[in-house]
Amino acid sequence: MKKRYLLTITVLALIGCVNKPDFSEFNPNLPSKEEIRKNNESIFGTIDPNQDWNMFSSGSITILADAPLDNIVKIQVLTESPFFNDNAMVLNETKANYGDEVTLTFDAPYDLTRLIAACVDANGHYYIKGFDIGTQKVSFTSSTASTRAMTRGAYGFPNISKLTSADSYVSYNAGRTQAANSGVTDYSAWKGKGWESERLWGKTDGIYKAAEPITAEEVAELKDIFSVSLQRAANGSRVKDNMKYINNSKAVQFFDNHLISDGKSPIIITPVNLISTEAYMCDLYYYYYKDEDIPSGMSKTEYIKLLPKFKAADLKTEREAFKANTNIERTKNDPNFLKIHDYLLPFYGDPAAYMPNNMSVKEQGYETDGKLYRISYIAEDGRTLYMTPTSDTNKNLVELYSDNDENIANQLWQVFKNSEGKCMFYNVGTKVFLKYVPNSTSAPLLTRSDTDFDNFWFILCDKNNNPTTGMEDVHIIKEYNKKKFCINGNAQINLGQRTDVKDRTTIRWTFHEYTPTKSIAKVEDVILDIWPTTFPDPKEVFDQGYNIGIMLRKTNNNDNISNSKNGCLYSYGELNKEINSFGDFNRAVTEYSMQLNSPRIALCQANNKSYLTFEDGCDTNFGDIIIEIKNGVEKIEEDDVEVEYMSYMMCFEDSPLADYDLNDVVLKFQRTDDTHVEVTLLACGAHDELYLQGLQGQKINKEAEVHSLFGVTPEMYVNTESGDLISPITETFTIDKELPIWQFMKNVWISDKTTGIVVKLSEQGESPCAIIVPGNIGYPLEKVRITTAYPDFKSWVNNATENRDWYKNYEEKKIFKGHK
Repeated sequence: MKKRYLLTITVLALIGCVNKPDFSEFNPNLPSKEEIRKNNESIFGTIDPNQDWNMFSSGSITILADAPLDNIVKIQVLTESPFFNDNAMVLNETKANYGDEVTLTFDAPYDLTRLIAACVDANGHYYIKGFDIGTQKVSFTSSTASTRAMTRGAYGFPNISKLTSADSYVSYNAGRTQAANSGVTDYSAWKGKGWESERLWGKTDGIYKAAEPITAEEVAELKDIFSVSLQRAANGSRVKDNMKYINNSKAVQFFDNHLISDGKSPIIITPVNLISTEAYMCDLYYYYYKDEDIPSGMSKTEYIKLLPKFKAADLKTEREAFKANTNIERTKNDPNFLKIHDYLLPFYGDPAAYMPNNMSVKEQGYETDGKLYRISYIAEDGRTLYMTPTSDTNKNLVELYSDNDENIANQLWQVFKNSEGKCMFYNVGTKVFLKYVPNSTSAPLLTRSDTDFDNFWFILCDKNNNPTTGMEDVHIIKEYNKKKFCINGNAQINLGQRTDVKDRTTIRWTFHEYTPTKSIAKVEDVILDIWPTTFPDPKEVFDQGYNIGIMLRKTNNNDNISNSKNGCLYSYGELNKEINSFGDFNRAVTEYSMQLNSPRIALCQANNKSYLTFEDGCDTNFGDIIIEIKNGVEKIEEDDVEVEYMSYMMCFEDSPLADYDLNDVVLKFQRTDDTHVEVTLLACGAHDELYLQGLQGQKINKEAEVHSLFGVTPEMYVNTESGDLISPITETFTIDKELPIWQFMKNVWISDKTTGIVVKLSEQGESPCAIIVPGNIGYPLEKVRITTAYPDFKSWVNNATENRDWYKNYEEKKIFKGHK
């Protein structure tokens, strides 16, 4: 993936007017020197006498090309990290091989105190090392690498416990799908989407041990890699949008954002940053499969929805551990990089062993009489109430629905019965069964899944709890562990279970045969999901070649499916279609560039290390949680990065009584290699006859009038107003490889044949008539002053030590941005 970096920091100098002492002495039609001074003061105020228009620090760094990369071809000095970052620019570079030691000069903006040294291989892969300006030498060798390698043989994790049925629970996707399939419109995005059997598995906190403490060198490396690319704030109050990098990454394009197990060592992960204020709400899960295991005719997405999701880490516990080290409350942003615990992702065996078996009711000997029934009882207040699943999961006893009610099917039941008199009760509208909950007096569930088929059958009994063939004023009894449980009306709103109760009003049920007045779909058979009860022995190391997906489960205060901040977020984007349309999560789609099928977790490679970065909320920053993958997986495919040389905008003001829109002539300079610079004439907002000096090319030279290069006359504005864009004029010039580009630009100036003035570099304390601005930024529109387009410019003019990065704060509608 090619990344173009056009909008960053670089050398900055300002150029002012160097003219005859007083224009009016030579041309009485021009303003006097005093008039010019007053005009400048009205626009800028008092210019700082120490203002030398210089915004860069010059320096040099000796770089040893010893990064652990194959086939190093060059080294560079960059403004920022190139990973997931549009703003990195090359300040200098040279060809180099492994082991070479080279000294590079650079000119860095004053607001930068730290730069990036980089080794680059023939494939465009980067290995970086940050350094503070003033550092004399940089090497890429880690002082801790050899020590870490020696200790990796002993992993030291606690024994892995075998999972049981008690370690399994329903996911938010399953709960919402079951509710949606029952007619709850709040979760319509999940209706019929196949999530109803998804279950999560695992112990409370995952399997972990103490990690080796993070070193200062590692902290610096992590900051250099991530602090800019995953910064929390970008322009204004919006965070940086990194969605395009995630979508275009090789991990997404070629592997659907899955890791691949290497079969050699345990998969170990370490949280290194939990900056999100909601990280403590999250747990980490994973699933795994092989492509050949996907059944014929089933899509990968459909199959993954059925897979067990195993718990890897409780990030609430981890965030508390961070808090103990940093004293930052879990509800506050904690920017610190730490390593406190290593977590193991065990291999729990064949995932099919944790998936339900499809069991036919008919094959188990249960037949339906083909009739539809309402099932009622008489409440204590005398009302007749009916078993009816509703959108309120705590209310399934309601009054009679009319025949025309749109939810009439939710009040209708089919009875499946076997030769022993055992009955199963199937709700036609929601397509679920009444189910007994063992060893509980709580309400029975309405579901189609359980670990035991026997939990679905009941016996109709008389008032003394003896079996009967009647269907009026009967008890619905479950025999379990030598006890009898009766289904009863609980608080007149819900179904409940009572132990050894006889002849009470609240347990007398009557089955009313119903003749439909409209088409009601009945069934002859139903497939139940019966979950296994025995599971494989787990082990530390995965078999080779498993695809491993990551899921983040977020729970805000409680695990209610209605909570708008609760959800399961996946690395595989096709699994996020429902959650990305729901609650707070949908804001990432409506307010940022996330799509419904976008990933919520990024897999990335930086400095030969693999990382997971997470988007847990309503933007697309992907800096909420950062986790290092220490080993156990194949190396993540590294994205190709091409970082360009810094581009410079040179904007001139040609009038002595200037309006300072600084668009009378606009040039862009960009080095294309160490001996060539590309010069582009972008715009001309002047009516005077102007000539560029200091450039002697085939097109751009001192003989060519600026307007004529665009094919227009001096009476026309070019690319400074709204309207059609006139193609810029570009030409390449030779430059000495030792010469900084700003010195090359310093020798470029304009002459105004109409007024007889020239514009050159300003001296200290003089007013500017031209500026050199870093990056491919927008210049002011016609008649818009630089102080209006860039509000911080004036304060920098008044005080040379303030707002040196004034060009980063601009009014979007006041600048021309038609150029790429």
